Amino acid sequence: MMSGRRFLVLGAAACALAAGSACQAASRSVAYETRWAGGVRLHVVTVNLNDPETHITFILARRGIGSSEPFASMLHRAHPAAAITGTFFCLRTLLPTGDLVIEGERVYRGVVGPAIAITPYNKAAYIPSPRGGYERDYASVICGGPTLVRDGKIALNPRGEGFTEASLLRAAPRTAVGITRYNKLLLVAVSRPVRLGQLARAMRALGARHAVSMDGGTSAALAYRGQILVRPHRALTNVLAVYATQKAWQQAKARPPVG
Repeated sequence: MMSGRRFLVLGAAACALAAGSACQAASRSVAYETRWAGGVRLHVVTVNLNDPETHITFILARRGIGSSEPFASMLHRAHPAAAITGTFFCLRTLLPTGDLVIEGERVYRGVVGPAIAITPYNKAAYIPSPRGGYERDYASVICGGPTLVRDGKIALNPRGEGFTEASLLRAAPRTAVGITRYNKLLLVAVSRPVRLGQLARAMRALGARHAVSMDGGTSAALAYRGQILVRPHRALTNVLAVYATQKAWQQAKARPPVG
């Protein structure tokens, strides 16, 4: 008969092994690498949405819509596995320019931009021109723009999508979110100045079936496992956040605001 002490030791070892396996699986589901694609060196976080443990959401500045917060502060407060710059915002009012749906609730109605959306069952979708009511079908929605890739083809038409500022067309550090054919989410940032066409070619080369540009310039930001890979030069109003496990997401929701 196995002694009680030996049973406890073996049980603890089995639990440690199970925990280790879970950590490895979470690591594989949210992974980071640097890649060259389309002639551009990229920081790429790949999120396997086929893993039901992964969770996509958005972090607003601590004081909510119309306020900003340093990127490092957002990370310290929310502890995501990865985070990237979200939608554009007005530098004067700090209000977003695109729609934001968080956990199935529309928190802001924007005026422009195609959207990347995630269903409650972790299916990613591209919405060319969002209209009211779609939050019933999606847990998370963020409007960026312009579209970089659509149906596997470069589809740049900034003015046709309502983006008229000339500064958008200049070379700048940039971020983008893409969706692959196999339901993986690509969070991509480039720290050196590039044009939209370069970013579009890079996203297609990475395997994005659909891709949308997010805010860039001095707002370009990307972090992975607490390390800031691309550091913004201004406080941000919103970021897209990834949690590798549902437990981590629940802990983040339960954590009180900092500061």
